[in-house]
Amino acid sequence: MIIFLDGPTSAGKTTVGRLLAKYMPGFVHLEADELRHFAGGLPLEKAISYILEDIIDLTLNWADRGFHVIISWPISLESYRFFIDSLDVLKEPIFPLTLLPSKEIAL
Repeated sequence: MIIFLDGPTSAGKTTVGRLLAKYMPGFVHLEADELRHFAGGLPLEKAISYILEDIIDLTLNWADRGFHVIISWPISLESYRFFIDSLDVLKEPIFPLTLLPSKEIAL
């Protein structure tokens, strides 16, 4: 099973992903924003394709080890479709969840 957490900055994607992985046996959490650090000084627009490829590779590797994967990252619809197509080989259900708290809660 793959759970994809999407939403704007400060929506709680990382917090929810970490908590789910902590309390759900057999799950790992991949925080895509952490991969931006590997891109060094690359502008985000250039780094996004690399981050997406890395998240796909990591997801495939962890799923191959028998884990369910939780991914948190705000993503465009185009990138999301690429992600879904790339993970089709897993034949695992993918559950996209968008976290969209009110402005007051996010602040």
